[in-house]
Parts: sequence; C-alpha cells; structure tokens
Amino acid sequence: IFEMCDTNKLVEAWHHFLKGKFLQGKRNRRIDHLLHILVEQVLLYYSLKQRRQDLGFEGPDVEVKKRQDIKRRSQVYVKDDIKQVKDTKYLVPSQSSPSKLYEVDINTYTCNYLNFPLIAYCKHICAVQRLFDEASDQAAATSQVPDPSAPSPTPSPPLALHHETPACNPLILLAEKMELLAAHLCRSGRKGTLSLPNLEAALDAMLIETYNSGVLPSSIHVAPSATSGWQETRKSMMPAVKMKRKAAGDA
Repeated sequence: IFEMCDTNKLVEAWHHFLKGKFLQGKRNRRIDHLLHILVEQVLLYYSLKQRRQDLGFEGPDVEVKKRQDIKRRSQVYVKDDIKQVKDTKYLVPSQSSPSKLYEVDINTYTCNYLNFPLIAYCKHICAVQRLFDEASDQAAATSQVPDPSAPSPTPSPPLALHHETPACNPLILLAEKMELLAAHLCRSGRKGTLSLPNLEAALDAMLIETYNSGVLPSSIHVAPSATSGWQETRKSMMPAVKMKRKAAGDA
C-alpha cells in the first residue's frame, strides 16, 4: 500500500517534480550542482515532510486510513457468517461472492485474502477478532491450566519452524519470530509478562547500537585521477568553448 500511486510513470513524475520545484525548470549540465541540490535541498525537504507526517500535521497516513476503512467494513459480519474449523482457524465468506471462503489463522495472524499483505491486516481478521476474541482467549487460558489428574506428558524437543534451514538468514528468522510474538501478544490482550521488560531493554540496546544519524552513508575518499585524459573527458561533459568571431576583412 505504501507503493500505490495515481500514475504508473513514477520515474517521469519524479523527474518532472525535481526539475520544476528544485531546478526551477532550468537546464542543468553540471553533475556537482545536481548533487548539491539533492543533498542540501531534496533530502531536507523530504525529511521535514516525513516529520510533519509523523506528528500528524498532514493528516492520517495511508496505513491508518486503510485500517479505519477495514474496521468500518468488517461490521457487516455476524457470528453466524463465520465458521470455526479449528481452535485458531476460521472460514470467512467474501462479501462480494459468498461462495468464496477465506481462511483466517489467528495463531499466525494471516489470511489468504489478496489484499492482506498490503498492511498485514484485513476485514476478515478484524471480524474474527471482534466476534471470537473472547472465546479464543478462554480457550487459550483453559489450555494453559494443567489438569491435576492427567499424567505428566513426556517432554519432547522443541519444534523448529517449518521454514528454518541452516542456510537461512538469521536476521530474517529474527524478524519472523518478532512478528509472530507481536501477533500472539495482540491476540492474548495481556498487559505484560515477566519477559517483556528484558526484551524491551535488549531491543533498546540494539537500536542504540545500530543507530545512524546520518542520512547518507559514510563518505569514501576517492584519490584523484592520475591519467591525463581530462581534455577528452571535458569535450563530452561540457559544451564547446565559443570562440570570438572574426571581423569582416580579417585574414
């Protein structure tokens, strides 16, 4: 959803905006002038624009608007419309085509709806959370209470993620685990656990460690060219030098 635009000519639209707003519609032949405009004006313009968006001066962003619209359209569903097939899996019919069913898994917080990946949220998940949230919380709480009369289960090794392989990127696995943890916390509705303060402190430490205040990466020193081909390069970069016109009658 963050890549949606009212035109499919994004590069042409950006060039038109750059030339009209920052270059004042003037023809530019100097790469150093263009880099100066990009670094000193364009980056500052978009940084301030992003801050205004974060502070709410530009109104709600695209994701917030989409969530508000999803919550509004999910109100048409009633509990009889949704079928629970497993503890955390539900079948939700489509509003436009009731014969088509979408599978919602609250445990992994996913839905096979086409527009679900836009913001990882859709009206089907919203309807299931609204209508079955209390029942799912009670089932989760009941499953966590051990039965005194039941025999102690045989300990089994922890299950590995189905997509985990030795060649997987550890950063990708970490991001997936954090997304799954966030989905579990949102579903359970618990205010906090004993491990959350430690996790928050570890995340804050990593954010400080990886923080980079600069917009651009670190500069790299490039040694001056030792070749003597500047005159040939200059001919292709700069316009030809205008010579003084000879007066009439000069030899």
